[in-house]
Amino acid sequence: MRLNTFETKLVSHPVRGWWQRFYEVPKLKRLGGEIFGLASPGNSRPGSHVLEVGCGKGAGIPLLFSQFGAEFVDAFDFDEAMVAQASQRLQRLKVGQGPPGEIGLWKGSVMEIPKPDAHYDAVFAFNVLHHVEDWQKGVKEIARVLKPGGKFYAHESLREFIHHPIIRRAMNHPMENRFDGEGFVNALKAADLQPVHPVNKGRYFVWVVSARE
Repeated sequence: MRLNTFETKLVSHPVRGWWQRFYEVPKLKRLGGEIFGLASPGNSRPGSHVLEVGCGKGAGIPLLFSQFGAEFVDAFDFDEAMVAQASQRLQRLKVGQGPPGEIGLWKGSVMEIPKPDAHYDAVFAFNVLHHVEDWQKGVKEIARVLKPGGKFYAHESLREFIHHPIIRRAMNHPMENRFDGEGFVNALKAADLQPVHPVNKGRYFVWVVSARE
């Protein structure tokens, strides 16, 4: 589902980038470590290839290189305008034009990722899947493209947040088939994605890093 005007401004605001850099990414890294840190103990193989689903304007992409040790990053967003913004941002910052790595960027959907099975060492979703109507299918598609032992880093908004009266007025979320923390983790497990640490879940949000079996 596309973001409405308010949500588009929100994800493009500098505060969103600050939140991602100084809170969201460090928290996921504490929970799951670098790409090979927990899924494959002692293995720091070069050439790690990762994917970000719903990349927005691309603020998270440089962090995948600097904080998680990625060497190649693919990323996509459902909104073509966001993809254009991400491309411009990354060109301006000269990210993906040499060290630390390369970037593939396209318009797409988590419901159908145009990559073969077991393609990525890690997949990242920074508060994205709650926008997807059939989010369970998105989880299965993420699991499909992960290598065995590869990790899925996810921060998601829960049903109680989405159904909050103020949030319902301000934001454009699907209302049916939403998940709580337990439901989200159960869907991960059903897709052979096993949490690698105690799940951090609260009333409104869940943070979880899981490994592909």
